[in-house]
Amino acid sequence: MSRPARLARSRIARVGIAAFLAAALGCDRFDTAPMEVTQAFWAALAAGDLRAAKELSTAPGEESLRDLAEQHPFASIETGQVLRNDRAALVETRGVFEGPRGTEISFNTHLGRYDDTWRVDVEETRREIVRAAIGAAVEDMKESLRESADVVTETLERSALEFSEALREALEEMERSLSDPQAP
Repeated sequence: MSRPARLARSRIARVGIAAFLAAALGCDRFDTAPMEVTQAFWAALAAGDLRAAKELSTAPGEESLRDLAEQHPFASIETGQVLRNDRAALVETRGVFEGPRGTEISFNTHLGRYDDTWRVDVEETRREIVRAAIGAAVEDMKESLRESADVVTETLERSALEFSEALREALEEMERSLSDPQAP
């Protein structure tokens, strides 16, 4: 993992843990908003704290969280608006994958209210991430195909011009040879 990715992951972890502690210490756990739970969940996952992430989610075990973190390694996570009712919530989430290209995807972190506590619904969120990642991959492929098509078009145009010039020169030479029977 690159140094900037480690720093980003460390920063996410610190901010999320701070938000989680502030929520846990500063107010009743029943009042913890979906946004705070979402931020604390992703921060715990980024820090590798699977126990804390499990406490904030519907995950049946730490293994499913480990899989989520390994399959979708985010260098950074940002949250946006919250849409909620009494039993469910969606938190706009934007993640940037680790790696040289740093592909960014937007998805909703799904939460449910269980025993008056908001928890991240890991399976629904995972499905959202997969859909968003597939969409991003399709967009990347489209862009790659556009770039490839541009290169092929330029190459064909250049080849057509070269062929046209060679054909013109051959026709001129043929015309000269037909008009001057003495020419070799």
